[in-house]
Amino acid sequence: MSETIKPALSAFQWNSIRRDGDVWTVTPTAQMPLDPASLPRVSRANAALYLALANYVLPDADPRKITHNMVDALRNIAEDSPWDESLGLVVNGIAEVLESYLPPK
Repeated sequence: MSETIKPALSAFQWNSIRRDGDVWTVTPTAQMPLDPASLPRVSRANAALYLALANYVLPDADPRKITHNMVDALRNIAEDSPWDESLGLVVNGIAEVLESYLPPK
């Protein structure tokens, strides 16, 4: 049986995300685990960088961490499903997206 993965943000935190032009922030009241003096700001231009960095710093044991093994497993699933070409395309697409947040092998 697999462990339930806790959501990264609570419903309150998701509802606290604000957009100012091309920059998104989480309101200070939603930053419970963070220093209230710091306000995380993410622009579209830097979003992929932050995703990759956040994934990189997750402990290896964290079930939310994207790994090369996960990407390889998805590619194997796509390859082992020749009877469903659309499934293979979707699964390979997901593998490519996830791999884009990983360091080179």
